[in-house]
Amino acid sequence: MNTLKSLLFVAVVACMAILATPATVYADTEMVVIYAQVPSDWEAPHVWAWGPSGDAFPAWPGGAMTADQNNPGWYFIHIPADKTGALINANEGGVQTNDFPFEGVPVWVTVNADGDFSYTTDAQTSGNVPAFVGQGMAVVYAQVPSDWENPGIWAWGPRGDAFPSWPGGAMTADPNNPGWYFAHLPSDKTGALINANDGNVQTNDFPFTGMNVWVTINDDDDFSYTTDQQTSGALPVYIPTDAPAAGEDFAIIDAVPVFAYVPADWQAPHVWAWGPRGNAFDEWPGEAMTADPNNPGWYFFHLPADKTGVIINANEGTVQTENLTFEGVPIWVTVLSDEEFEYTTDQLTEGPIPVAEPFVFGEEADDRDLPDVGTIYVRAIVPAAWADPGVWAWNEHDGYGSVFAGWPGETFTDMSGEWHIMPLPAWIDHIIINAISGGVQTIDIEVEPGRDIWIAILDADGGFYLAYEEFNPDDAEAEVVLAERQEVVEFGAPPEPTPAPEPEPVVEDEGSNTAIIIIIVAVVVVLVAGVVAILVIMKKKKK
Repeated sequence: MNTLKSLLFVAVVACMAILATPATVYADTEMVVIYAQVPSDWEAPHVWAWGPSGDAFPAWPGGAMTADQNNPGWYFIHIPADKTGALINANEGGVQTNDFPFEGVPVWVTVNADGDFSYTTDAQTSGNVPAFVGQGMAVVYAQVPSDWENPGIWAWGPRGDAFPSWPGGAMTADPNNPGWYFAHLPSDKTGALINANDGNVQTNDFPFTGMNVWVTINDDDDFSYTTDQQTSGALPVYIPTDAPAAGEDFAIIDAVPVFAYVPADWQAPHVWAWGPRGNAFDEWPGEAMTADPNNPGWYFFHLPADKTGVIINANEGTVQTENLTFEGVPIWVTVLSDEEFEYTTDQLTEGPIPVAEPFVFGEEADDRDLPDVGTIYVRAIVPAAWADPGVWAWNEHDGYGSVFAGWPGETFTDMSGEWHIMPLPAWIDHIIINAISGGVQTIDIEVEPGRDIWIAILDADGGFYLAYEEFNPDDAEAEVVLAERQEVVEFGAPPEPTPAPEPEPVVEDEGSNTAIIIIIVAVVVVLVAGVVAILVIMKKKKK
């Protein structure tokens, strides 16, 4: 009996331990945003963060925060999701908050003039939460001595070395920052070093935390590194080195918008672009740009991120700008005249930047025979902690497959209002709403083809309310009938069991009752006799 009690106790403790263990929904390389609103005398705010795998930054005061142009007074930075604590500091670390817990979801910190602060996971800023550029890959910059030729990088981590053999990967000279070279590393690497001259000179090892880093080398034994940007302009976008030439193999390249503001006499503006894979279009003047309905006078067009040069033209190609450098990030071109123009990576339009599906090149491009049945719109409201929400959609009944090339699909194309909006082909019959690069999601949701969809995510675990016409999300949990078909589903919950029908009462006459009483008495007598017999036998055995 004692042994049984012990086993039950161990089992209960084990179950409690399992239930108490938090589920990790982020990949090792996931990066999550921290926002801070600081007093006016807190200059150059930074974040310091730590966790079981170590500090997020190589040295105090940590990583510099970036001013959010769309939310004056707010600064932001991305840190690895596995960190468990953080603090905000400024004035070269001379002022700081106390520590606060970090749970791998976006957080907004408000610092008062006296240094007191509050924090919340409810969004305090307007517009989209900024995505971590180059998620999964970070850029390493190096400034090397003049006699260090052909600099390279070597890196390692829990999953092995970043390169197959020494001296590692060659670094690329940055044309916009003379003397600087760069390379991209997977964010899961934990250490690196810079070398040159075929690996004959090198720095000592330095820690790598999955963040962009700038290394300044004076000589072999004298170097420094920081996560504060030391170069000017936009950071280079990672493009896989094995991206095939046009028409070969298979590649998916991100689509990046180019904006242009042109004079009134520039009719029907077009864009022309080129890069290592060749021209973006078959013939001059390229492709027509789309008028931006939210920004009168502005036009935009999405280009493959691996293009390196752009020209804006109009009037059937008879007027044009000079060649513009394109680095795989959004640019805004202001054309003043045929011979005068300006361009910048700073956003000059208002509202969210339009998003487009990636470009698919090669043999695996979508050649399915899909029906042309029009477009539906999925509208969703998600919790504030669901950063970069998106949709995964497919058709199961007719076997058309997925809409997108790979999980987790695409982020909503319009997130300017309360409802996030995504256009989808009308043939879909299943969707999943997800966020944080697929780290959180709903269950598979079956939908009726050809109908617009409204869906409210009710909780952080993905419970949702679905309807086919707009509804007030505050009433969703009340299960108000708002459409021909709607449902409330708690994520992962089993269906409610159907209660068994209660038996109808049986009316018996007095004679039947008497018979039953006699039978019960007889059974009791037999049982008592059996017990007495057993006791007698046991007593005899003891003698």
